[in-house]
Amino acid sequence: MTLYQNGNEALEMLKTKKGMIIIGDLHGNYHDAKKIVDEARQKDYAIAFIGDITDRGPQSPDCIRLVLDGIEKGDTLYVPGNHCYKFARYANGNDVKITHGLDLTIEQLKNDPEGEMLTEQFKELVFKAPLFLKICIDPCCLC
Repeated sequence: MTLYQNGNEALEMLKTKKGMIIIGDLHGNYHDAKKIVDEARQKDYAIAFIGDITDRGPQSPDCIRLVLDGIEKGDTLYVPGNHCYKFARYANGNDVKITHGLDLTIEQLKNDPEGEMLTEQFKELVFKAPLFLKICIDPCCLC
């Protein structure tokens, strides 16, 4: 898994791409995200997921797969959001309030044939991912 830990590593990947698309707050809405990702790949763009992959929507497991697949392919950046951290803490056995759609994610993963594996992989990703990426490309800086 290629998890870009800092802006310099991410910048090297971005130099091989024609552009970048930034996707935030998926909240389990896989079909919309998949369309955007497919279009980005057709255009040879990098993909950046910034937070809140799960909760509220109907397809959190598929959203997790989408992010993990992109990281595996090496064309995807990921910075977790508060919903991601809350799920990872829950999956790690911490006491968290099951609110704001977390109950849906838990149920969806329990009913998914790969739910346990996805839970572990996503938990690992969230805890390893950087809190932010600062990528400077003259004349602009993305933070």
